[in-house]
Amino acid sequence: MDYQYVVVGCGFAGATAARILAEQGNHNILMIDKRSHLGGNSFDRINQHGIAIHQYGPHIFHTDNEEVYAFLSRFTKLNGYIHSVEAKCHDVLLPVPFNLVSIQRAFGPEKARILEEKLLQTYGENTKVSIFELMNCEDPLLKELGQFIYENIYYYYTAKQWGNPPDAVSPKVLQRVPVQVSRYSQYFSAKYQGLPEKGYTDVFEKLVHHPKINCALNTPFDKLFSLKDGKIYFRNKMFEGTILYTGSLDELFHYQFGVLPYRSMRFCFETYERPWYQEKGVINYTTSEKFTRITEFKHMTGQDNPYATTILKEYPTNFNLSSDLVPCYPIASPASQSLYEKYKDLLADYPQIHLAGRLAEYQYYDMDMVIYRAMQLAKSLL
Repeated sequence: MDYQYVVVGCGFAGATAARILAEQGNHNILMIDKRSHLGGNSFDRINQHGIAIHQYGPHIFHTDNEEVYAFLSRFTKLNGYIHSVEAKCHDVLLPVPFNLVSIQRAFGPEKARILEEKLLQTYGENTKVSIFELMNCEDPLLKELGQFIYENIYYYYTAKQWGNPPDAVSPKVLQRVPVQVSRYSQYFSAKYQGLPEKGYTDVFEKLVHHPKINCALNTPFDKLFSLKDGKIYFRNKMFEGTILYTGSLDELFHYQFGVLPYRSMRFCFETYERPWYQEKGVINYTTSEKFTRITEFKHMTGQDNPYATTILKEYPTNFNLSSDLVPCYPIASPASQSLYEKYKDLLADYPQIHLAGRLAEYQYYDMDMVIYRAMQLAKSLL
């Protein structure tokens, strides 16, 4: 078949762009992915115990973007799951982001009442204040509150997640960590949130089910394509079409300048013969354990299975090529950004290649932003 577009990667960026190019442009699309499944890191499946799990960690869709929601709604309905998270702090479960309920549980009724009054007087009800601001507050009690949150909720968790203590992370990150002056305990405030009723893999199967889209799994880019002297070769013949690349940019150019740094996760699944393991879908471990969090998927999927439940423990580690790890989170630093720009400069010789998605753009995006950017890129190409 004569392909006008080749999409490398079958995650949300690739599948969204491919669908729009096929539908609106009536173009023949070849999609390839080196993995054996659709969905990228959003891939989910039923395990051997009959429990629906997310293979690469929990994925909760949330957005205020009407265009993205309308597009996704063509392929699924959301199940209405509202995400809330608690942190296990010295055997006490505290809602995060930290709020007035968290303060009540952490400090007891008397001190919590004083802290609540000070927060309401200083910042007002239903506002958000960063722990950075609290830690630099003149009021000694509010300053103590900020320090408590930093030490018990943020410090050890961040050290585990990124392999560095928070003081090695930009102060801008601390400025984004909120305390909610309310009893609002939802993790996301988005208008639309939840999981696909039949799972993410079902969504991807529907996205790529189009007569103009041909999908080839277990197919690395180098198996079909090569880049040489500004020209792209498809099965040793010149390729004149357009490539949407959603993989790691250093991989595309065979790591010639070195490997871009990412944090990855070791995903450890455990199944128990009982209805439930924990109270919430996700509990963070902020003062103990080597893993960062435990996810119990039945809370999220709504699956009814009274006989078994599966949990996931996540152990952060640095990504490396010699393991079966997948790159998850770009490590933001001047050095890593400079390395990424060196790879991006190589694309000047290949104007047919366009980048889309977390890995290709070396940015952490939520799923709705990945979909939106892919929609915009596909429309611009049309």
